[in-house]
Amino acid sequence: MKRLFVLALAIGLALPAFACAPYTPPANSASAQPLEDQIPVMYKNLDLKLYVHVRDFRTERVNGLLVGKLMLENKKGSDLPVDVKAKWLDKDGYEIKDSWGARPVVLKAGEINSIEFIAPDPAAESVRFIIANSEMQ
Repeated sequence: MKRLFVLALAIGLALPAFACAPYTPPANSASAQPLEDQIPVMYKNLDLKLYVHVRDFRTERVNGLLVGKLMLENKKGSDLPVDVKAKWLDKDGYEIKDSWGARPVVLKAGEINSIEFIAPDPAAESVRFIIANSEMQ
């Protein structure tokens, strides 16, 4: 009986210590950061960050080449012309010289656009995206 009482007392004292501990998500958790902090996107114009939101990002290998798929949403009330460029990086993090130029895209108001980029070289291991105001305004 005495052992049972001591065990119950120990559990009773230890339980509040665990219940009050703050939750910290694991460092590699997908929910630990907003999506835009996880995706390698750079906005050339900071006002674009208010209106152009990254909804999804994926990379996959197709026939030996890396393919980057980016879904952008226009939160502005009007059409928004932007230039999207993909910078392809090799396994050491250096830019591959033959990266394609910027792709002009008109993001319609309130719509989500899917943009796909294909690496110019099989040595590409990762991709960084640059979003800027379009020259065609």
